[in-house]
Amino acid sequence: MAMSLFLEEELIICNLCKNQALRFCKTCQLNLCENCVINHVDTFESLIHDIVLINNKTLLLVFLECDRHPDRKCESYCNDCQSPVCTKCLIGPHKSHDVEELDSFVESKKQEIKEETDLLEDKILPKFQTRDADIQFKISEATTKYDELKQENKRLRMLWHNEVDAIFDSFCVLIYSMKQNDLRPLMKSQKDIEYTIQDMLQTIQQNKELLKSSKASEVRNYKSRLKEYSELQIDSELKVTSPSLLVDTSQGRELSIEMGEIKAKLTRIPFLKSPVDAFYLASKNLLKKARVIATIPTNHHPIDRICCVKTEEAWISGDKNLDITRLDIHGSVLDTISRKTSWPLRDVSSTKKGKLIYSDKQTVKIVRRAGTESLITPPQGWIPKGLCCTRSGDILVHVNRGKSNKIMKYRGETITQEFDEEIDGSQIFTEGDNMLYICESNNRDICVTDSNADTVVVMERIGRVRFRYNGRASKTSKSFSPRYIVTDALSHIIITDYANDCLNILDQNGYFLKYLDNCGIEKPNGLSVDSLGRLWVGINRTGVVKVIEYMK
Repeated sequence: MAMSLFLEEELIICNLCKNQALRFCKTCQLNLCENCVINHVDTFESLIHDIVLINNKTLLLVFLECDRHPDRKCESYCNDCQSPVCTKCLIGPHKSHDVEELDSFVESKKQEIKEETDLLEDKILPKFQTRDADIQFKISEATTKYDELKQENKRLRMLWHNEVDAIFDSFCVLIYSMKQNDLRPLMKSQKDIEYTIQDMLQTIQQNKELLKSSKASEVRNYKSRLKEYSELQIDSELKVTSPSLLVDTSQGRELSIEMGEIKAKLTRIPFLKSPVDAFYLASKNLLKKARVIATIPTNHHPIDRICCVKTEEAWISGDKNLDITRLDIHGSVLDTISRKTSWPLRDVSSTKKGKLIYSDKQTVKIVRRAGTESLITPPQGWIPKGLCCTRSGDILVHVNRGKSNKIMKYRGETITQEFDEEIDGSQIFTEGDNMLYICESNNRDICVTDSNADTVVVMERIGRVRFRYNGRASKTSKSFSPRYIVTDALSHIIITDYANDCLNILDQNGYFLKYLDNCGIEKPNGLSVDSLGRLWVGINRTGVVKVIEYMK
């Protein structure tokens, strides 16, 4: 089979027909089959044809047939007429013309072509290629700059949207709070009236039954409740304040909106003119003295993780109890997730849609209606620990391998970004086994407690470190011991300090505002913030959760 293919590839076809060529005419430079040799020689009988076997073919210059004398080949070239000519033409119309041999003319022409080709290849073409490469580079450079500009525009658009969202989130919290304050006395009054109405209806029914009775003893024992009902007071002074949003727009250049103690203004000038202004705005909303509004007992002792959901609910977990429990602010158990493993729970969080996720062993799991299933499996060798769900729906996962630590950003099951090195190549996080606790602020900064170094690291979304906080500004008696970290609607950064029984509160730029230590938060273990801006703090020693108001 191989030999057949080889012979087929080497097959040479006759130039006069389609048969295999076995002969070659050196004079005319033609491949010929056996049948065409005789016809070819007869056609050009004036020529001396050098016919050889095809294997002995030698390629020579092919002479053209003469236009005037078809039986002749043009072996010369007339420079006056610029055309090839045969020997008969030389004694005819081209007599006394400037004539040279055709092969000399061809060689001269080839030399001219070679010189032209060399000039194009060596000098002219490189200039155009260099110019083309330069233009391509400029196009690429301009495209990159415009792409960066587009991305920056997208980033700023998102930043402005987030600022507006944060403002109106604050109004939503205020509206909810005012609604609760207004409706609470009305609902209590309504409940009292409904109870009285039911009691009256029951009394009326009993009286009607008594009127039908023929037993004198029952009638004799009747005790009137008319005076009791007549003296009941109906509170008619309860009123609803019916607040409204005060809006003022000035020729499209400025928008202000106000309700209660909250007022926001959007203008074309920067809202924060200096770090001093930022510090003032961040600090003026904090209460001088925080207060505990609820103390919730749990079955987790010691308590470990807290993740707020909705307004008055949170997922709670502990080191020793394998279950994850959802409690409301009154301590009622609303749901329980039983983990079928003895592997310790590492961290809990909730997705943008409110689904519970947690990390244990080698995966991050998600709880759905159909049950618990694996959501994220980090690369081989990396163990998932700390979790955070971002405003965009991505999931930040602290992963650890040996002593190495990094944070991976997941979109679905795909890693879209990794945070472990600064621009100069140095490591962002310290080596060690402790978990990194993560949260995201309203300005999309990623806030991390690096408990291996007792430091808080705050990074931009691109991974560049904005600042580090080591707790020295708080001037506490013991060394700073950061663990859990959250941010609120005003971008305050709140960190538990386990050793000093307090919370450190920073503004978004890392300036220390105050520490919260007046609410009996001994060994704070677990921290979350609900949609009303209240802190849920786990107390390690007692296994309770304290809900704390710290903002106006």
